[in-house]
Amino acid sequence: TVQNTTILDVPGWHAIELNSTHKGRLLNCLFRGVIQSGDRTFTEAIQIDDATTGRFPWFGPYDDTSCEDIEVSGNTFGASGTVGTTAWRRSAGSHSTSVNGHQNIRVIGNYCDTLADDAIHADYWNNFVISGNSIDTPAGSGIYVDNSTYGVIADNAVTAPTTHGVVTVSSTGIDVTDNVIRNAGQNGTLTQGGANIQVSGNYIFAPGRSS
Repeated sequence: TVQNTTILDVPGWHAIELNSTHKGRLLNCLFRGVIQSGDRTFTEAIQIDDATTGRFPWFGPYDDTSCEDIEVSGNTFGASGTVGTTAWRRSAGSHSTSVNGHQNIRVIGNYCDTLADDAIHADYWNNFVISGNSIDTPAGSGIYVDNSTYGVIADNAVTAPTTHGVVTVSSTGIDVTDNVIRNAGQNGTLTQGGANIQVSGNYIFAPGRSS
C-alpha cells in the first residue's frame, strides 16, 4: 500500500510500477510533474504491468505473472508547474500486451487535471471498475479501454477531452453507464469492435461529433 504520499517531478518512466502484483493499493496520493524523454507519449504515473519474457529485461526471471486485486483510489494527477516538467501523460493504466490479463482492477474517485494523453488507459484488464473519477481537459480521451473484458465504466465526469469521452476497443462485456461527458472534441462515447458493449444513461453535452 502507498497512501497519503506526494510524488513530484519524476525524471521519466513511471512514479509507481505495479508489476506482477497481487493486492496493490494506491490511496489518496498526489502525482504532479514528469520529465518526458524522447518520443514516449504514453507514460503512466501508475503503471499496471506484468513480467513478460523479452519485453521487460531489467528485473527477470519472467513467468508472465499479471496483476490482480489493484485499487487506485482518491489520487490526484497533473502538473507541478516546475520548469522543464509537464503534466503526466496518463494517471493509471497499461500499455503492453498481457498474456493472462490483469484481474480485478479498480480505479475509483481520482482527479485527473489536464493530462497529456488518455487520462485512464486500460489494456488487457478483466473484471474491472472505473468509476467516480473526475477528468478535466485531457489531451487524448478521458477513458480508453482496449482488449479488456467484463468491466464497468460508470459515474465518471469527463470534461473537454481532445478526442473522446469514453472509448472501448476490441473489448467484451463492458457497461458504459451514467457518465457525464461535456465538450468532447470528437465523440462522447466510441465503441470499436468487441461484443456485448452496453452504453446507457450517459449525459453527453456538445460533442464535436455525434456519439
